[in-house]
Amino acid sequence: MPDRLLARLPLPALLAAIFAASATGAVLAVLLTPPGGRGALVMITGALLLASPVAVREWVAIRLQPAPVAQDVRTPAEVLVPGAVHDRTVAPGPSRRLAVVRPGSEAVGQLRSVRGRLRSSTAEDAAAYVRHLTAAGSIDPVHDQCARRRALQTSLELVPLSSVVAIAMLAGSVWVAVAVGLVAVLAWLVLRRFRVSVPVSRVEEAPPAGYSAFTEIGCVGGNLAEESIFAGAAAVGIAGEKRTAELLETWLDEVSRVAIFHSLRFPGSSRADIDHIALIGHRLFVIDSKAWRGGVYRQNTADSVVTEGGEVRTSSMPAAAALLSAAGWGDVQVLTVIHATSGAIEVSGAGDGGHKIVSPVDLIRLLMEERDRRGSMPWTPEDAERFEANVTRLRRMLVRPRGDRATSVAPRAA
Repeated sequence: MPDRLLARLPLPALLAAIFAASATGAVLAVLLTPPGGRGALVMITGALLLASPVAVREWVAIRLQPAPVAQDVRTPAEVLVPGAVHDRTVAPGPSRRLAVVRPGSEAVGQLRSVRGRLRSSTAEDAAAYVRHLTAAGSIDPVHDQCARRRALQTSLELVPLSSVVAIAMLAGSVWVAVAVGLVAVLAWLVLRRFRVSVPVSRVEEAPPAGYSAFTEIGCVGGNLAEESIFAGAAAVGIAGEKRTAELLETWLDEVSRVAIFHSLRFPGSSRADIDHIALIGHRLFVIDSKAWRGGVYRQNTADSVVTEGGEVRTSSMPAAAALLSAAGWGDVQVLTVIHATSGAIEVSGAGDGGHKIVSPVDLIRLLMEERDRRGSMPWTPEDAERFEANVTRLRRMLVRPRGDRATSVAPRAA
């Protein structure tokens, strides 16, 4: 029977009981005090007096509970960091040779510098992830529970001790109040001996950290591989998509928080397609690969480009970006990268409506700088979970050529 009477109250019930007792005590103190008394102090004292029995009862209930027994937990011998996913294939069929355009040494040096920072950031992501999982596996399993019990005991002790001090202050003597306050502090120090002991944690608690490995999935040129005849524009298109895929893998391979997808279905369409999508952190980039004759290309509107000869070429990718944004992807950036079939490519225009035409070098620089900019923010388990959910969503949009119409590609060395 005593065990049932002194069973611990759930925290919400305990807080409700203390609040009800305090409110009742304050009201009774006001009703029983003659007019002109010390109103605020009387209310506080009455509230503390009626709350004290509840606090003492809960303190005793906590004390009567058996203390948890700490057990040794072995530190994990090894924490495996998720490895990169390489599932890229290439559509078969003829592919025209593209012009070999070598960027200047200064541009290459800048890209290598950013790539070095990205690899350092990836190493930091992995180290934080290992520290977090190691700490989670090594910490005393009852440490947090005991710490919460001790903190609650401390709070409960302050209620009756504060009521004693408040009564002394109502007596009107400063010295009496000081003396009672000293006695209350001494009593609080004595009560510390009766608190539940807290086992010392064997490791410091590491901040939560997540990890998202580099991922590359899809069939390069897979949309064009569905065509029955590989010739003309299809062959050129596959060449452009292959060049883009090689650049993305060369510069972003093994970088955390990055996922690359090739050949995706256009939202809401059975025929239109998206060449590539890059997921950098939580931001989406729709990439359209073009293989055009060398020359100067100028962005005309949000969905059109003007060639050197004055021809206007339109793009459906801004419409795809708008549909993706409406589906919850947020701000989606469209990048049209132009590869030269001959000569060299020059682009002009600052971009319009979230659509930019870029050279191959500018494409890589923009994506790498986006990852570099986001790399300073810690990657939490929630971030990693959201990233994986986005990867799963994009997997469902992939186009896979029927039958054996794709050739696996081994990872390239950067």
